[in-house]
Amino acid sequence: MEYLRRFCNLPVFVKELKERFSRWYNQHRGRRGTLWMERFKSVMVEDGEALRTMAA
Repeated sequence: MEYLRRFCNLPVFVKELKERFSRWYNQHRGRRGTLWMERFKSVMVEDGEALRTMAA
């Protein structure tokens, strides 16, 4: 009955699916944390070619 309750509740199902996939992916890639943990980062750009590239 517990499996049916979780399966029929879409938000709970998607949450568990994401958690299980994250654990599997991290185990196979030697990573930790969420899948999107390192997706965005800040980079200091002052001027020159790097600034033009980032603006493009």
